Order: sequence, then structure tokens, then C-alpha cells
Amino acid sequence: MQPDTHLPTNTGLIAFGSNQGDSLQVFQASIDALQRIAGITVVSHSEPIWTAPVTGRQANPAQPTAAQTPYLNAVIRIHTRLNPTELHLQSSAIEHQFGRIRTGRWQARTIDLDLLLLGDHIVDTRWLKLPHPRMSFRRFVLEPAAEIAADLRHPTSQCSIADLLNRINLPVKTMALASPSSEIHTVALEKLTLLLSKQNPQWQFKKIFSTEKLFLLDANLTMVVAFDSPTFSTDDDAWQQLKEHAARFAGPTLHLKHPADSQVALTELSAALQTIGQQPRTQ
Repeated sequence: MQPDTHLPTNTGLIAFGSNQGDSLQVFQASIDALQRIAGITVVSHSEPIWTAPVTGRQANPAQPTAAQTPYLNAVIRIHTRLNPTELHLQSSAIEHQFGRIRTGRWQARTIDLDLLLLGDHIVDTRWLKLPHPRMSFRRFVLEPAAEIAADLRHPTSQCSIADLLNRINLPVKTMALASPSSEIHTVALEKLTLLLSKQNPQWQFKKIFSTEKLFLLDANLTMVVAFDSPTFSTDDDAWQQLKEHAARFAGPTLHLKHPADSQVALTELSAALQTIGQQPRTQ
């Protein structure tokens, strides 16, 4: 497949991760493989760092996962004329080439190539979401990305990679939990807040039910999480405004299509808090 040479060139960021086999060798080989694809130029890459695995399971002791070795993480900056789907397919082919077997989320792997950003593209399909929905708070992504693309802007929040990293480095960690204001959602959010506060006493958790309150807290927030339970009517104008404001928050965000009192929500947020608190190392 030859890319259309009349298409504009976009800057893209691809996250690399591996904790099986010779991860350093696979990292270099994946860069070489990307470089060989017509329509892709590898501009630079960060220095690889080692990070503790994020399992997302510490929130639920009843579902333990097998112990994992640390991950090698890095970010690769490219220029490409490929569209998002083409680039995703090419990345998946490289993963397959190096023996990636998908056994489930948060599992050990020989290689993981996640498309983080591609110009101003915003994509939301079953197979691909751009920008990557969890890149804005993952320290193991932001630190290497800031090394090679600190000024690159996130297309929905419109803040730079450096801005996102600065948010998770705020000395006082505060997470806003935005939810519809109906009684059932208020009770669910209260339950979740209590659990998170008990597990993460160094964090502050703010329950948000109005755009005005979220706007007032913007400058002091580390992260915003919006819950969009499928059981809730999407015709509520106040909730739509709050959700849209949360999506444009100039910092890390996470949109969960699960009720706040679900195990999925607790697991997702526990994983997010874990990665924000990581201390990556170079050796």
C-alpha cells in the first residue's frame, strides 16, 4: 500500500511497552520496522524507562493477577501521510511480527504499540480511539513524550504534553468526579469517593454536579473523571454541559461509560492513581 503523496503530513506519537523477552532489542527493532513502512518517517524517540506494571487489580483482591516484571516504556515521534486507520493497522502488524498475543487487559506482553496522537485527528471507534483515552494521565507515557514532544498539543483539551505532565506533578493531588445529579448517581458517587479516599489518603476527591463548580476548581485540579452511565438519560441539558466542559478540561481526563459504583469504575480509577504515582527509572 502506497500512501497518497498529496495528503498532508501529520505528526504522530506512538507509545512502546514491553515486559517479555529482550525488550530493548524489540524496542529498537520496532523503530526499524516503522521506518521501513512507506509514508512513515521516524523523527525521534525518547530514552526508554522501566516502570512497575499497572494491573488495575489492586482495587479488587478477589481478582488477583499473576506477578509481572517491570515494563520498558518509550515514545516514538513520527511524521506520516497515513490516516489513523492505516497507521493502526501497520502498528498492529508490527506487534504480530514480534509475537504479540492478546490475552487480556493489563497482561504481560512482548510488545505494545499504542497510537497516542496523530495531528488533530479525533477518532472514536471500537478498534481505535484518538487521542488515546488514557494518555493524559499515564506518567509512563507523559514523561517520555515530554522528552521529545513537550509542545505537542492534545487535540481535545488543547493543552501541551508538558501541561499534562505538570498537572500530574501538582504537589496537592485533587481529582474531580463529575456525575449526573440524580439521587441514584449521587449515592453511587458518594460510595466511590469513600472507597478511593480510604485507599488513597494522599488524594483529595471532589464530587462535581455542575459546570460552574468544575470551572471554579479548574486551576487546582490534577484530573477530571466523567461518568456516563448507560442507564442515565442523555437528554439532560445540565449533564451534557458538564460532560462537555469536563472533556475540554485543560488537563488529564477520563470518560467512563460505567456507573460510579461499579467494580469497573473502581478498577479504572485505581489504575489511574497508580500510574500517576509511579516513579520511572532509566536502568
